[in-house]
Amino acid sequence: MSPNEAKKILEAILFMAPEPLSAAKLAELTGLAENEVRSFLLEIEHDLVDQDRGVRVETIAGGYRFIACKEAEPYLLELSQGQKRSPLSPAALEVLAIISYLQPITRAEIDEIRGVSSESPIATLLDRGLIAEVGRKDAPGRPILFATTKAFLVYFGLKDLSELPSLPELKMPNGENTKPPTLVE
Repeated sequence: MSPNEAKKILEAILFMAPEPLSAAKLAELTGLAENEVRSFLLEIEHDLVDQDRGVRVETIAGGYRFIACKEAEPYLLELSQGQKRSPLSPAALEVLAIISYLQPITRAEIDEIRGVSSESPIATLLDRGLIAEVGRKDAPGRPILFATTKAFLVYFGLKDLSELPSLPELKMPNGENTKPPTLVE
């Protein structure tokens, strides 16, 4: 496949992809080597900037996707009126913040931190794919552990969890110190 054909195909895949795609996934789809994919994506990115086009290539959540230029924002907001999902509630955002910094974490631990039940916010976050069940804690009753997903990174525009704002060292309800969060694939 010629370089121009490869770039066209990569552009089309990114245009249609519902989520960011890794270089490995793009290589798998196209039959190109990962280093070729990265090189072509860099060329596409430079071409779009040089030609002052309406889209850009963005690296996010360990993958690549197209994003619109800032100038188009008011028009895209107008277009999307009525198509938006309701925003996350304050309770869901609170639970999501707890999970993002203390993951993996159980619902009981979240409830203890918040002082109220987190059943409904956790259900909402699971439904939206922002968190996932990642296993069970080795404790009585083997409670479910929750952690953030790739969709969480996309939702908040983060490349990875290291881009979360730093917090002072936190203590879990059981007295353990927290460790840096890790993403669940």
